[in-house]
Amino acid sequence: MKYKEESSGFPVGCDTEQQKQQFINEYELNCGVKLDYNSMSYNAGMRTISKLLLNTLWGKFGEQCNKPQTKICEQYREYWELLNRQDVKIIGEVDVSNEKVFVKYKELNISDEDNKRKINYALAASVTAHARVMLYNEIDKIEKNRERRVFKG
Repeated sequence: MKYKEESSGFPVGCDTEQQKQQFINEYELNCGVKLDYNSMSYNAGMRTISKLLLNTLWGKFGEQCNKPQTKICEQYREYWELLNRQDVKIIGEVDVSNEKVFVKYKELNISDEDNKRKINYALAASVTAHARVMLYNEIDKIEKNRERRVFKG
């Protein structure tokens, strides 16, 4: 978040040194992030990358933990053992050649120890809901100004 704000530069209206320092102090007070005064300059590329990383991080909180896995079985014994496992559900299989089978499966019993990362569905849902509200607010602004819109071709 620090890099995103620093690469956004100072907001419009922060022209004097005093206003810039006040912005940095208020940002630290409100968000808990100490911005570096010397790093505060607009950089579109860095800002985009920082936003992408922040959005990706939020998405990880709601990501499904038990995704399908794939395996290429090169021996019949390997394929047979996978088919007979009670803790696995076979989703699909494709004969790659006479000697190889591509198997897609999902593990049925995933314990908390197996799940290496924490998932927070409430946080993921609230972030998604907030983004949707912001999007609808912008759509409302466009709809209210429908008569004044000018399209350039």
